[in-house]
Amino acid sequence: MAELIPDLDIAKDYLDGIVNTVLLKNVAVRQRVYNTAMLSDVVSFFAHNIGNLASTRRIAASPSHAGRPPSPATVESYLTGLVDAFFFFPV
Repeated sequence: MAELIPDLDIAKDYLDGIVNTVLLKNVAVRQRVYNTAMLSDVVSFFAHNIGNLASTRRIAASPSHAGRPPSPATVESYLTGLVDAFFFFPV
């Protein structure tokens, strides 16, 4: 694998760019997200809990949100945008 990716920093920067492009240019604009940090927290929650069942209430109640936590309706709106952008796939 090291032969395919000669520099892990370059690969990380590339993947961060893809994530930021999908989040900021697609999901945030289409869903009219004003708090992109909260959207990023929701994405991070899912990335760290892959394979676990999750509900909008559980995500909204997670302690990772700095300041005011989102409502379950806001989380649902974010998830709709992420699924529509093929960032996540519901099972």
